Amino acid sequence: MNPRQGIAEVYFGIAELLKNRVDPSEVLMLSRLAEFLWPENSNTSIQVASLLEDLKQYELALIAYSSIPQSNPNYLLAELGRANTLSLLEKHHASIEVLKSLAKSHPSYIVVHSSLGDAYRQVDRDNDAIQAYGNAIDLSNKLGKPRWEIYFYRGMIFEKQKNFIRMEQDFQKALKLSPKQPDVLNFLGYSLVEQRKRLPEALDMIMSAAEERPQSGYIIDSLGWIYFRLGDYQAAVEPMEKAVKLQPVDPIINDHLGDVYWMVGRIREANFQWKRALSFSPSKKEAERIKRKLKLGLDEVLENEKLLDTKTANE
Repeated sequence: MNPRQGIAEVYFGIAELLKNRVDPSEVLMLSRLAEFLWPENSNTSIQVASLLEDLKQYELALIAYSSIPQSNPNYLLAELGRANTLSLLEKHHASIEVLKSLAKSHPSYIVVHSSLGDAYRQVDRDNDAIQAYGNAIDLSNKLGKPRWEIYFYRGMIFEKQKNFIRMEQDFQKALKLSPKQPDVLNFLGYSLVEQRKRLPEALDMIMSAAEERPQSGYIIDSLGWIYFRLGDYQAAVEPMEKAVKLQPVDPIINDHLGDVYWMVGRIREANFQWKRALSFSPSKKEAERIKRKLKLGLDEVLENEKLLDTKTANE
């Protein structure tokens, strides 16, 4: 190591120590100095690219990631970073192509296949995502390194496709690997609530998730919503109000609070919450349903939906 490289190492080391302690732009300055003094050091290039990403300088981050050649040991890390940056730029097709190329050149890395699954999931290419996650799962099991996250993400897609059997299989495998994982407990519990099945079991799951993560608005919303489904509307009020405080601009949570208020006779507050939910850009389907509740009231909307479900079942 020559003197320039030695000074570069000092700058790099200081930058590493200051990361997450001072403004990222200051860390970037030190990293840039290290890069200038020792441009061949790919560790510095990776750090520079990551800092640029944090500062939302995505185009510059791409340049930094792209500077690392395929022969370099950090090439895999750089390409994963480049794929993520392309995704942040909403260049999803380009991000997927980078990851597909990595899956061919580095097929024995779990993170490559799981990242490809994530990229497909972002653009609703669900079957491709299932395949990529399946490859990651097979490889992780082969290597003796199973990961709950991959089962969870694949299970989310199965839930979206209303393949509830495969969904629950994946969620149960995730819970076997990480028994108290609040995201899995909440998602599986909420799905059971929406299917209106095994509600006591779903309540236990969501209560466990809430104990693990009491400041999660989404989990507390699930807790309030299962009380709603169980018909214990008074018990639903407190967790639902807390959920709205934790996630004040979420349209679904505000909508849920409106439903709870309606059921306990707080009609004016229910209408207020539904109007709030509409102001937070819900999906088109949800918006239409909220408008029906504002016009007809929740009781009539539920009765109409019950009649429609009965008619569909008979057909």
